[in-house]
Amino acid sequence: MKEVGAVNINTQLEGAVVLDANTASKLGNVTDVLINLDKGVAMALLFRTSSGAQYALAPKDVHIHTEANAVIAFGEPVTDPAELRKMLEKGVQAQDELVDSAVVTKDGRLLGRLSGVFLQTETMRAIYHITSSEWQRLFGGGFYLAGNVPCAYSRAGARLIAPADTRRHVFRSLAESVEAQMQEAAAG
Repeated sequence: MKEVGAVNINTQLEGAVVLDANTASKLGNVTDVLINLDKGVAMALLFRTSSGAQYALAPKDVHIHTEANAVIAFGEPVTDPAELRKMLEKGVQAQDELVDSAVVTKDGRLLGRLSGVFLQTETMRAIYHITSSEWQRLFGGGFYLAGNVPCAYSRAGARLIAPADTRRHVFRSLAESVEAQMQEAAAG
């Protein structure tokens, strides 16, 4: 069973050791999480081996252990480069692509910048932390947006596009956002 809560992909997950559940051997270190923007959930946990190869694990095949700064892998990783490339084309990397993107509404209003991506560890749903200034980023201000709210991402313009009525989807705290996502997951 996965731990309840949320992890900051940058500060708590990136760099975590990936361990094989059967042998306890180190497979590599987490580099990023691939997000399916349509559903707002993790598609894959990306990791790099000691030899430099990049692999991916399906969310259903991992257990995130935050206290040990480790990820336990229960399934086989995707190792085929062609298959991995297809996955990377379908999703968006949280750290390498989403963080620091401008967040704008469909009607062009700037909401701020995406300063962090959290992953709800039980449902593997993304939660976005949006700030409008460096001060908010440093001192924990801003707001949180459920991962399934944004409707598009522009790689060329590094913009996450949200609906015009985004205000009704905003949470003031990470805990509030996690609770709402847990309720949504339980309901459907």
